[in-house]
Amino acid sequence: MIWLLACTAKDTPPPDSPTDSPADSAIDSGYELPEECLAASERADAAELFADLDAAVASEVRWAGWRMRASHVATFVDADTGTCLGVWHDSGALWLHVTDEPALLTPIFGYYLGTQDATREEWAALFEATVQPDGVVEALQSIGVDRAVLLPLEPQGMDLDRETRFYLATHEAFHVHVQSPTWQGLPGPTWPEWDTPPDRSSIDGACYDGVGAERSALNAAVEQVLAGGEVCTDLRDFLSRREARWTGLEGTLVGDLSCPEAERRMEVEEGIPDWWALQLALDAGVLDTDGVQSQLAAVTSDAFYKTGAGQTFVLEQLLGEDFADLPDALSEADASLTSRVQAAYDASCD
Repeated sequence: MIWLLACTAKDTPPPDSPTDSPADSAIDSGYELPEECLAASERADAAELFADLDAAVASEVRWAGWRMRASHVATFVDADTGTCLGVWHDSGALWLHVTDEPALLTPIFGYYLGTQDATREEWAALFEATVQPDGVVEALQSIGVDRAVLLPLEPQGMDLDRETRFYLATHEAFHVHVQSPTWQGLPGPTWPEWDTPPDRSSIDGACYDGVGAERSALNAAVEQVLAGGEVCTDLRDFLSRREARWTGLEGTLVGDLSCPEAERRMEVEEGIPDWWALQLALDAGVLDTDGVQSQLAAVTSDAFYKTGAGQTFVLEQLLGEDFADLPDALSEADASLTSRVQAAYDASCD
């Protein structure tokens, strides 16, 4: 048995897709708040996340026409007799009471990716790990949700801050709604067919010696982007440092891939979702420009998150309206963020 509540009234224009908001569906169907989820519906952390996602709806940032408002984010918490799911979509939120608890990929997030397995062997393990209990599937499908990010409100007793919750909701939403349809062989937003994961755990030790100065140059360029300044000097420094590092790594492999190839794949696969999350955080007021720069400069073993995001910020400025063509450009078999940055630099700075 499933009970629903529309928690947030909508006062925004309809989303780009024709799909109704779950909140609208709940209102039209006359569902009411399940008693078991009253306490969950009043939680400040859930309300804060939903409010921040509502603020992100106004953002014009998009990928191949897809916007955050078209995604589904379900946060959940244990109830006395099961689990309460708070499902957000396009400025609307509702609560569902189910007997099952969602399955997670990590202690802090999980995915619901529908019922179709991946059609490509390299993604099979991911889809096996995202299979959800029948009760969760039934609940989400009953309100027309075919994929969603799943976020526990109390992940193994950890206390996540506002910025982290928003980051997880938006970064993982990009994986769920933009990338995974291609991985499943389904229609969806434009995403490169060549996106297959290398052994990401080996990239740091094999490829990133001396990457610090390169990242600093790229971050300086992003600082200029965020301030509306001139990026060419810092961007030239980044490109020259990257070329020198990659030249020194000739013959170094990550599995059977060169470092440039392994980095190319991961900068697109993880860096673009990081750009997405940071740009939305900026637009929604969750982070200011200093906060975005701090995130990009953070020390991490997986530098491709930050270098991919930084290059995408730069491309936003250099390409202008042509940024909308980036999804198609990256779908070419040998495309990379760095090749696009180099081309944009040559066109705008030389």
